[in-house]
Amino acid sequence: MLANDAAKPRLSQNVLKLAALAKFLGLEISSIGKWAHVSRPYASLVMSGRLKARRAFWKNLEQNLGPLIAERKNQVFDIPAVDAEKMEPLLKVG
Repeated sequence: MLANDAAKPRLSQNVLKLAALAKFLGLEISSIGKWAHVSRPYASLVMSGRLKARRAFWKNLEQNLGPLIAERKNQVFDIPAVDAEKMEPLLKVG
């Protein structure tokens, strides 16, 4: 083990899952804190592994996962553009 490794806190499975979601979806710490019903600094300490989250933190996040994901910054799916010429007949009324 390297000297730096000893100083790093071991992250719980929940923190690792949340970190993966946050990275993939572009979730901000402030949004995580908001939906977990904690302050931004509290959420940051949990995410860094320097603070073990209370049970309520995880319960609130689980219950508010939908709204949390709705605040994501990253688009998940590639949505191809539609050719305007192909859409023109659909836009004509009557």
